[in-house]
Amino acid sequence: MLHYLKFTLLFFTITHAYLIPMQAWAQDNQLPTNIYSYDIIYMRDGRVLKGEILIFQESDGDITFIDTEGRKYSITREEYKYFKENIRYKMSDRNDTIIIRERKDKKMAVRAGILPLHFLIPDHGTGHIDIVAFNGGIGYHFTREHYLGAYFEFNLFNSTLSKYFATGLEYNFQYDAYKRNTAFYLITQAKYALGSMIDNEVNIQIIDTLTGSTTYFFSGPVYKTSSIGFTIGQGFAFMLRNRRSINLELLVGRQWILNKEWEEYPFTLPAIDSKIIHTVGLRFFFNL
Repeated sequence: MLHYLKFTLLFFTITHAYLIPMQAWAQDNQLPTNIYSYDIIYMRDGRVLKGEILIFQESDGDITFIDTEGRKYSITREEYKYFKENIRYKMSDRNDTIIIRERKDKKMAVRAGILPLHFLIPDHGTGHIDIVAFNGGIGYHFTREHYLGAYFEFNLFNSTLSKYFATGLEYNFQYDAYKRNTAFYLITQAKYALGSMIDNEVNIQIIDTLTGSTTYFFSGPVYKTSSIGFTIGQGFAFMLRNRRSINLELLVGRQWILNKEWEEYPFTLPAIDSKIIHTVGLRFFFNL
């Protein structure tokens, strides 16, 4: 019972984690912004010019440029190495300049990390299983806000859940106002999973009907399951250079068991009553 109370508490925590950042995001959008966007030109002599590109001649690469102090430049292609457009900066109260790192927009993404996962399984032994899984995925950022991809996960460490593999589709919605180097996003997953579990609560004795003695003793048979389900969660992306990030996510989900059967044994085992699996996970990964 305690595990179900913990799951309920975490579920409501996640639900409120959806609402509170959304309210903060709405309030941020009502305030005057201190985020500025500039074009940056990296000169061959080591200077870095910040301002706005007024004219770019595609034929020869020459640029007409005005800097933040209103000075206008005519720059030939031989004078600069390269330039970047629409680089975001944040001005703090101390007038310090902080670069807001670029985020993926119309870009592919590859993910790899680990996922400590807690299963709540009614009518199975102690009612819960903990594993550490490897998690990977690939997808596409259609815009900064919208990501769609496929993912997979399989267990690395656990003796009770001898085999676990899951795959599915994932959608992320990034809702923060792009004013800092930490992105906030909501997570929705559709999942299909396969597993083999050891039930240590089941003990089998086969009695010799002639002598009345125990001829075979078996503990911890294995049963196989397949299931479908969904997961929701809250994610945080800590932005790095080159649009990469380190991500941390809190996930809760539910799986409906489609098929469940014991592995083949020369005797009859009790029926498997579990129909629903609840999950709570903390996913950590690199977004490349």
